[in-house]
Amino acid sequence: MAHANNKAAAGSGWLAAILIVAVLIVAVFVGWKIFLNKNLKPMDTANPETVTVVIPSGSGDRNVSSVLYHAGLIRNSLAFMQRAKQLGYKGKFKAGEYQLNTGMSVDELMAVIVEGPKRGEEVQFTIIEGKTVRETIESLAEQGIDTIENLEREAESGKFDYWFLEDAPEGINRLEGFLMPDTYRTYKDEGAHGALNVMLKQFNKIFSAEFQEKARTMGYTTREMVTIASLIEAEAGCEDDRPLIASVIYNRIKADMKLQIDATIYYCFAVSGTPLNRALLNSDYTATGGAYDLKYNTYRYKGLPEGPICSPRKTSVIAALNPADTDYIFYVLSTKGDGSHVFAATYAEHEKNVDAYIKWRNSR
Repeated sequence: MAHANNKAAAGSGWLAAILIVAVLIVAVFVGWKIFLNKNLKPMDTANPETVTVVIPSGSGDRNVSSVLYHAGLIRNSLAFMQRAKQLGYKGKFKAGEYQLNTGMSVDELMAVIVEGPKRGEEVQFTIIEGKTVRETIESLAEQGIDTIENLEREAESGKFDYWFLEDAPEGINRLEGFLMPDTYRTYKDEGAHGALNVMLKQFNKIFSAEFQEKARTMGYTTREMVTIASLIEAEAGCEDDRPLIASVIYNRIKADMKLQIDATIYYCFAVSGTPLNRALLNSDYTATGGAYDLKYNTYRYKGLPEGPICSPRKTSVIAALNPADTDYIFYVLSTKGDGSHVFAATYAEHEKNVDAYIKWRNSR
């Protein structure tokens, strides 16, 4: 009889324990629900204030909750992250600048940041290959992106966080060669900075780590390689000529010869603010003073010019990194009239090609 009573007592003990655990679970659940409901409410619906917040690129849920918490927009980061998980928003928050207010609930805040920052009117612009920074700025102004003054100011001193600008000179020339030609879409309210940045971003995408390593193994910095690509861009009139012109540039450097590229003289005048406004004359090649003395002049100074002279297209960059294997050190326009060139390894051969071109040109 006592044994039966012990069993009954034991059974009652287990039942009591189960009930206690159940009660605790319910209490925790209810407490958690109360915690969430309290911390998911707006901070201040009576007198809501607008707050500007910036969600950095690459921010995770924890970073987003931290930004909002310190901005006084949410009550608790843990509640925010739990709610994000419940709503399927985990990892879906978009970087950008937001105008939020303290009268918004956590759900409303999340919906805005998941949708992404509201943008203004989109604009499209096109920059063709071979343009200088100054010509690019003029083109952007003509296409209604921003004023020339704002564009010049941004080109000279705007903050652009790109590795290839670390050794750039001061002034407007720091972006020369890196404003990748293409057709782009951006937002009108981003103005000069947005337009220049999207072109620099495209260069950063094209000049990959593989390109950087190839330039390094060839003994050139990225800036020097872009300079070579810009010379190719300025000289080549057809795609097939690009690797051939590249070979001439490298062969002349190896032979310790001046590059003697006409386009660099024109660039000197553009940089100095006194455009030549005419075709080069024979006397120009040995002239001195003024624009002729700038370090971009490859008739006066050996080696590469001081920096890029225009924005090269991708194929010019590829040609600079992969020159044809030739012994050419001269070239002149061909008699085809299609912008192509004929190449020569000796001066005597080059003279014949020049004579043929002059006769062809004069007969037209």
